Amino acid sequence: MSGIAGIYHLDRRPVEKRELARMLDLIAHRGGDDRGSWLGDHVAIGHVLRHTTPESLNEGQPVVSSAGAAVLTADARVDNREELIGALGPRFVSKSSTDADLVMAAYQEWGEAFPENVVGAYALVVWDARERKLICVRDAMGIRPLYYAYKTDQFFAFASEIKALLSLPYVSEDVDAIRVVDYIMLVEEDAERTFYSDVKSLRPAETMTVTPRGVQSTTYWQLDPQKEIRLGSSMEYAEAFRELFTEAVRCRMRSAYPLGTMLSGGLDSSAVTAMTRHLGGANQDLTSISFIFEQFPACDERAYMEAIWDGGGLNKMLVAGDTLNAFHDIDQVLWHADEPHIAVNLFLHWAAWEKAQQADIRVILDGFFGDSAISYGEAWATELFKVGRWVKWARTVNAVANRDGVRSRRVKLAYARDSVDALIPRSLRRKATRLGFEDHESFWKAQSELLNPGLRDRVRLFERLREIEVFPSARFRTARDDHHRDLVSPAYANVFATMNKTSAAFGIDVRLPFADRRLLSFCLAIPPEQKILNGETRSILRRGMEPLLPHSIRSRNDKADLGPYFEHGVTNVRHAELETMLRDESGVLAKFFDMPVLRTRLKDEVGASVPSSGQLAWYAVVLSKWLEIAP
Repeated sequence: MSGIAGIYHLDRRPVEKRELARMLDLIAHRGGDDRGSWLGDHVAIGHVLRHTTPESLNEGQPVVSSAGAAVLTADARVDNREELIGALGPRFVSKSSTDADLVMAAYQEWGEAFPENVVGAYALVVWDARERKLICVRDAMGIRPLYYAYKTDQFFAFASEIKALLSLPYVSEDVDAIRVVDYIMLVEEDAERTFYSDVKSLRPAETMTVTPRGVQSTTYWQLDPQKEIRLGSSMEYAEAFRELFTEAVRCRMRSAYPLGTMLSGGLDSSAVTAMTRHLGGANQDLTSISFIFEQFPACDERAYMEAIWDGGGLNKMLVAGDTLNAFHDIDQVLWHADEPHIAVNLFLHWAAWEKAQQADIRVILDGFFGDSAISYGEAWATELFKVGRWVKWARTVNAVANRDGVRSRRVKLAYARDSVDALIPRSLRRKATRLGFEDHESFWKAQSELLNPGLRDRVRLFERLREIEVFPSARFRTARDDHHRDLVSPAYANVFATMNKTSAAFGIDVRLPFADRRLLSFCLAIPPEQKILNGETRSILRRGMEPLLPHSIRSRNDKADLGPYFEHGVTNVRHAELETMLRDESGVLAKFFDMPVLRTRLKDEVGASVPSSGQLAWYAVVLSKWLEIAP
């Protein structure tokens, strides 16, 4: 795990060493074990290092090529080390080479095409002195963040975190109103835009080349929604999945320190924990980290955790969620996150990372993204309905209802309604709404009423929503297309970046096996029915993990409901603060919200006799807090 930063003066002015030093100071929490810098005539590159992998114990950055023609700074974990070492050969690398050395060798061997061959989580920059160009790269899924500020013919600056860029005198701290509008509208469809006008985020799988002539961007890897994998039997699919999932976990277990896994008792976290233990994690001093809720039994999943703990080989670390609320350490969280965020459960993980740091755990494997990676497969029913395979559709829906153990008419009606609803074109949406189907566009209209009217007009709200395809013309094509759209949603890149920056506050490297690009390619390409085989949603994971997961977990069709706990943490704990916000007509929120509308909606949430989600209150408080502490 690392932090990187640098400045390129395109007008060939010399870079002041103190500017780079200030940038590194602001991301020093990402390091602590080493710090280095490289200065050229008009380029400065810096790095802060925290040891996590065994190879990183011998690492020093920036890395300078033997001839001095290239300089690399990288926040990188390479997951296909063996494959890469074999391809590059012993002349360039060895088994003891650091990940940064592998990346440098890959650049020297393949030039700007090198990211195609490097699998892992990384944000990195190469300075090519011969061609006077900077090459910036972010990993395929955007696990590691990389931000930049650019002004034509003058400068290009980059950093792992936004705060480092804002320290430069020529980078503005002005807030990007459009990004705030997107946040209020619950829209996360722009992976480049940040909450600061002058700062952009490199997109996942993007290579950006910067020269005095300008900036060029290319995408080096994409999930292919047209690719299909056909195997001989359901067992072969399960075995192929297990092989890929095993490797996705194994390559993320490299740690020079005690290893942790998040364990909630759900299917994804249990699969990651069970596989980590199976692969020898117990020999690495493996600790499962779990949340418990004494006061909220509906949220507590200890019965399922016990099924994993009974297998032995795990230290148990329990975090009392009851003692926390949605705004726990909110000022510190927002300082590290740089921006308001959409991760409503982040405060729980923040507390877990703090506790893990005290146990000298630096690497945690997390089951996050499993739902999207595997897919529930429910879109397969809609596809069957669309193409007129109604007998197969009925059998699938019946099988799902039976798996749920309810044989419920309600489940079948819900599938029927969803299947029909997904196929209704926009031109008929209003008529369909009168018949009881969901009115998707009225949600956006109601949400837009929260906005300050002048701001709503200034950003051309509905034109923007159409541009970013919140109102897609074709609402459903195939189950594979539906899965693909979910996997490539820009919302995930934003969540991954927030997770990375806030876990770095405690020197924790969170690793996500379900975000492995090799595993994702497989899950997208298999036939949709393999994800809901015999009515069993997420079937490929359940079957693939059969030897390792207890039946009680493999057969789960539910999740703990954190709603009551979250509602309590928002509406009760912050009641006084919400009341103050309701009365404030001239505060920071008034620039963005229509305060009378916000006041009415928040009063409905705070005063509801039946607990509401508290979501609007949470978003409003988070945005207000960020606007107060933002530079």
